[in-house]
Amino acid sequence: MSHVQFMTGKVIFDPHGVVGQLKQEAKEWKAKKNNGIAPSRIELKKYGLWDAYDNLSDCFESGRSDFDYVYYQSLYLVFNEYCALLNIERIRKVVHDGC
Repeated sequence: MSHVQFMTGKVIFDPHGVVGQLKQEAKEWKAKKNNGIAPSRIELKKYGLWDAYDNLSDCFESGRSDFDYVYYQSLYLVFNEYCALLNIERIRKVVHDGC
């Protein structure tokens, strides 16, 4: 996933040309075509999304105190799977130490 940073970043200091080589390699990786997702994997992903929704619904209906956490984890899963399906860069997971 770092290929985007190398492609779009501005090189300030690169006396040995290593970053320039990384930029070129990043362009090559970005240009590669993905074969897509096999239909069987798509079905597994659809089941995973349904299962996450079912768990979230149960959590809400039960009035559990961890609903907010489960909600955001489910939302992350939805975005992650959707990005995988569209073959676009996925969002990174951010972990906070506190508020």
